[in-house]
Amino acid sequence: MVHKSQNQHRVRSQSGQFINESPPPTSVFFHYVCEKYGDGLGREDFGPDARKKTESYREYGAGFVLGSGGKSNRPSLFSYFFTDSFTKPQDPAMKNQFFKCLAVFGISSVLVIACQATDNTDTTQHGDGNTIVDIADALTNTEQDIAVIDEGPSLGLKSPAKITFDTYGVPHIHTKHRTDALFLQGWVTAKQRIFQMDYMRRQAMGTRAEVYGPSWLEDDKTKRILGLATLAKETTIWTAKHHPAVFAEIQSYVAGVNAWLMDARSGKESRPAELDRIGTDYWPTDWTPEDVIAVSKLIILASSFHADQEVLGVAATVLLGEETFRDLFRFQPMMPTYATEPGPGDESRFPHLPGKADSWTPASGFSIHSPIAARFAHLSETQRLGLGTALIELAKRLATLRGVGLGSASGSNSYAVASERTKSGHAMLCNEFHQPVEAPNRFHAVHMVVDDSDPVGLFGYTVPGLPYVLGGHTGKIAFGITAAFADVTDLYAEVKNDTGDAVLFHDEWVPIVRRVEKIAVRPDGGDWKTPDIEEFTVDVVPHHGPIINGLLPPDMALLLNATGLVLSARWPGFSAETRSPVALSALTLAQDLDQARAALNYFDDGPMNWTLADSQGDIGYTNAGPWPVRPWDLLTSPPWEPLEGTGLHEWSHIDPPSMALDDLRPEKGYHVDANGAMTTQNMDGNPLNDDRYFQHFADLGTRAWQITDRIETAAANSVLFDLPTLQNIQADTFSVFAHELLPILLAQESMICGSAAGNGDACEAFGYLKTWDYRLARGSAGATLFNIWLNHLVHRILAQRLSPLVLGVVGGFLFDIGARDVVAWHKNRAPAPAVNWFDNPKTVDVVETFEDHARLALTEATDQLRQHFGDTNMSEWHWERLHELAIHHIVYPDQNVGPYPLDGGPATVHVSGYSGTESDGSVKKFPLVSTEGAVFRFCVKLADKETENLHVLAGGQEGHSGSQHETDQLALWLNHLVISTPLSQESIEAAATNLRVFDAGYGAP
Repeated sequence: MVHKSQNQHRVRSQSGQFINESPPPTSVFFHYVCEKYGDGLGREDFGPDARKKTESYREYGAGFVLGSGGKSNRPSLFSYFFTDSFTKPQDPAMKNQFFKCLAVFGISSVLVIACQATDNTDTTQHGDGNTIVDIADALTNTEQDIAVIDEGPSLGLKSPAKITFDTYGVPHIHTKHRTDALFLQGWVTAKQRIFQMDYMRRQAMGTRAEVYGPSWLEDDKTKRILGLATLAKETTIWTAKHHPAVFAEIQSYVAGVNAWLMDARSGKESRPAELDRIGTDYWPTDWTPEDVIAVSKLIILASSFHADQEVLGVAATVLLGEETFRDLFRFQPMMPTYATEPGPGDESRFPHLPGKADSWTPASGFSIHSPIAARFAHLSETQRLGLGTALIELAKRLATLRGVGLGSASGSNSYAVASERTKSGHAMLCNEFHQPVEAPNRFHAVHMVVDDSDPVGLFGYTVPGLPYVLGGHTGKIAFGITAAFADVTDLYAEVKNDTGDAVLFHDEWVPIVRRVEKIAVRPDGGDWKTPDIEEFTVDVVPHHGPIINGLLPPDMALLLNATGLVLSARWPGFSAETRSPVALSALTLAQDLDQARAALNYFDDGPMNWTLADSQGDIGYTNAGPWPVRPWDLLTSPPWEPLEGTGLHEWSHIDPPSMALDDLRPEKGYHVDANGAMTTQNMDGNPLNDDRYFQHFADLGTRAWQITDRIETAAANSVLFDLPTLQNIQADTFSVFAHELLPILLAQESMICGSAAGNGDACEAFGYLKTWDYRLARGSAGATLFNIWLNHLVHRILAQRLSPLVLGVVGGFLFDIGARDVVAWHKNRAPAPAVNWFDNPKTVDVVETFEDHARLALTEATDQLRQHFGDTNMSEWHWERLHELAIHHIVYPDQNVGPYPLDGGPATVHVSGYSGTESDGSVKKFPLVSTEGAVFRFCVKLADKETENLHVLAGGQEGHSGSQHETDQLALWLNHLVISTPLSQESIEAAATNLRVFDAGYGAP
């Protein structure tokens, strides 16, 4: 794999070629001057093909491009000068513009040369492994304004505006100014979700215990130790200074929230009942820009800060040993799918395979050794157990940062098809975010139209408290997002001095930065206004990050300290100088695929996968985010284990988002992303033997495999997609687990149903499985039999060698880890395991096989099911009678919703995972309760004024108890039905149930 320097990136042209260029600064500056002083000739005048031929729109700011062509008919000034068009008399205005730009450029160039003569500071980051580099330093060369409209904040409405509420309570905002639209977005989000907004702000800031009581204290400590409140304050100051236009947008949103709060306090708006449960005199404090930044940091951190997985890996290594850890936590996905499509001439980088690989890459020289395993080799079993237990507890507490339990199956699906694969000839995109299905839903839909400049406007899903859409579309561009599982988090084992107030770094003692945190804690049964105060000290290693041992109870923290695991955490998003709000703002203004990709060059908190489509019919993928470059020998010090903190394993620099993996305009005409491997890097099970390292853990690949199969099957049958057909893929419940494993069981009919078998239920179950369609449908007995068989199969194989403690912890991973491993072991995929996992080490004279376990697991499964269902006919053992969705309220259990019968299962496209074990390591008892799923689904056909979308929330638009639209979309969601969003003025008026009209000046201080 080619390693890219800081000043290069890879852009796929329409022909599939990669072009590496860095434009001369003078050419970039020329276009900057033209844009500023060229009588309004701006970004829209530079055509899309030029953006494919230059680095300028990435390295020096979106919009500074050199030429035109492709689907744009307007020439740039630069190309205009060098053609005979310049001599044509019918274009005197353009000729005058060129000379004006040239004159200003010439004068300004003299000033630039003078400045360069007096400032020769070298800002290049060198890869010597010793430089401490802040993320902002690595991004200095890309710091330019991009396509963000600077209107100044709307602290009150500048012009009259209105909000129309449709049948499902979705707000459609119409204004004359962008900042007015954001003002009303803040207003309507507060109206529908103020309790949740206050909750999320407190979640980010670490202040939930103040109003909800001591059960929230430990998670508050987690947020305080990571310093999100301090980070939000610093980032807010930096954003206001360096990106005032975006800061004005944030201010507008904040002013809208506070305008609603002012009306609510005066009785003009309804007060949510949840606020009364805190206290009849409780009101959320006014919203601030810091709150917006804090929620933004929390959301990105939840998807890209994977310290819990790394700590869990250390726990597994301590408890299991190096060989067992390597066998179980193999980095090879179950199905060989990956996000990036190879282009012509790039076969050396990736095998040229359309969407999914035909075979596995054999492991060559697989040798990853664990320094952690060597460090703890001398520990007794008792000491290992104690240390492992402490690490598991630390991993659990870190997992709460992501709002999920340890072993969560959360992820997302995003896929797009280009115009040539659709009936309408327009590109289509679908996205869904997999998270805990909570009450209220974590997402909130909004539609904003500004002055009819784009009659479609912006539709999408936001997080309450955050003004920018994370998944959605305009009339020109659509974007979907998934978690990348990129490894941009490193843990460091620090060496403290005798007094414990400094750490060793490059042979010097560097003082630890200490701050005192005070957390207000509402007493049980007491008043929120008279809280207890919990005070503690947070230690931060200035060159790495916060020490996370403080998350643990004192006895466990001491145990980690005594074994040399004083752990600090480093993550790019801990920098205050990050610009993700800038990226999200610019993304909604993009006019095509290239401008959208350019906007994402500013997404620099933590990498995320982005799927893109535009109204010109193009689609693409990028993994945008900052990439720490690790210059040491990764095979000897793998980055998923704690690294020595003394200076041997420092990031040399951070590659900016423009260095990310791209797949723009893929030749196959579609793109699929489902949290899988970004490249073929993991196909041999060794993510470290390539020129560049991206990730170790990734999804199994089953969801991407099945989505790809649906799209490829359509192509093979010459079927073109319409929007409902593409959206239907989101409801797919086909089990790739069954596809991989069930044939092995079905080959043993004589062993299961022969005269000597002696198990009538097992034989009857075999008959159902033999005719089953592999779909986890609610009314299917085959789905029930397969899933419970799979659960027993994986559990009994692992239980031969793993303790109940470990089995209890990995219950949430039982399918992600165990099923993948079982498939790989049975099919003899490299790397080979250290032991034969199918053989029970307790039986000396017998060597068990996979087939033996398959038969015995079927008997165990039918025994458990018979005990549960009693004498009922096996045909009535429907999947929905065992598999449920429970929707938990974010604070109050008496407001939980459900349970509801559910289809799908672990690793299906319609994902609904559950733990495979009880906490004591035994097989999971019934019912099988899922708490996660696609919290929203949307699909869009991009066709300018004819744009259409389909969407649904798992719950409803409003988040307050008793509100009209609290759960009115839930039945649709459970049955895979969607809503057609009204986008035109006529359709919005036809669907209107309520209208709010606002005068100019509303909300002004």
